[in-house]
Amino acid sequence: MVEVKLNCLSSEAEIATGDAVFCANCKVILNSNSKLIPKPDPSEYLWLCEFCEANNEVNIEEEEIPKSDEITYILENPEYEEMKVEDDFYVIFCIDISGSMCVTKPVSSNMKLKTNRLAELQKLATREDGDQWYPGQQRG
Repeated sequence: MVEVKLNCLSSEAEIATGDAVFCANCKVILNSNSKLIPKPDPSEYLWLCEFCEANNEVNIEEEEIPKSDEITYILENPEYEEMKVEDDFYVIFCIDISGSMCVTKPVSSNMKLKTNRLAELQKLATREDGDQWYPGQQRG
């Protein structure tokens, strides 16, 4: 289970000074919780991946080692375009009603949608693609 706090998008993040270091086996990125074992050379470490337990030989400078929980890696230079005032902006909300996403608080079955396409939406909700409910799950 992963918890993502989206309020971090509005604050300044630590910008990494080097490239991200990936585990050779599972491709997870070296992070502030990773354990590095120093080798004789001051910029060489052994990293035992915390996810797949693979041994990784890492060549990284001291200032490039992640120190905080939130780090931004710039993979390539961003391309900036000047925005025009007349540009439209859209926010799209997508609601998954398949049951596969689970819920912590079920919505009652008598919810009224404000639309003139109710019959079309009901057809989509009763497609014959197979049962997507969990055993014992309310089907309202």
